[in-house]
Amino acid sequence: MILTVAAGGAVESGAQIWQPYVEKELGVPLNFEFHNGANSQIGFTVMAGSPNDGYTLGVYDAISLSNTLLLQAPTYDFSSFDYICSYMKDPGVLLAHKDEPYNTLSELVEYAKTQPPESLTVGVPAINDVNVIGLHQFEEATGIKFNIVPFNGGGKARTALAGRQIPLGAFMYFGSSAIWEDTKILGLDVETTNVARSPGCGDLQLGGGENTG
Repeated sequence: MILTVAAGGAVESGAQIWQPYVEKELGVPLNFEFHNGANSQIGFTVMAGSPNDGYTLGVYDAISLSNTLLLQAPTYDFSSFDYICSYMKDPGVLLAHKDEPYNTLSELVEYAKTQPPESLTVGVPAINDVNVIGLHQFEEATGIKFNIVPFNGGGKARTALAGRQIPLGAFMYFGSSAIWEDTKILGLDVETTNVARSPGCGDLQLGGGENTG
């Protein structure tokens, strides 16, 4: 089982949920191999070059595949893979460490305007991560400018946020459940959402496009 991302991220945690059920159905263990780097291009290259014998599977973020095809020059294309299923939909989320002085997006904007441009660091799993697009849209809408720092893996970026090495992180919502106790949610990067209330949401109201923290 090839994973195109680093260990400890949302892709791995999602795969671990259904791993025992697939192993029971197939009658064999699934051995995870992590081939991260180059916005998942390394992992996709390994996957595309594997024997076509039914014994190699892959797990990946669909946005990463699109980005490598659109923005990079990989040796594979969309037809290089057979697609089995989509098992998880995870909205983007902007998180702050729990001890930061802002609790809402509005408070974050007001705080950022008192700081020098690009002095407020936001950690992301990779520079071509889908949440980077959301951050740039947020910058354009508010006139503020972040220092966007890629960590080569969601697990590393989340650990940095939980330890307050960085004040902000733009990740996937469900994939960030392990650090909810150390963080607070400022907003979701979705048009609409039916995400249920979770222990990490605090007083975040979700649904119907009304997202306030």
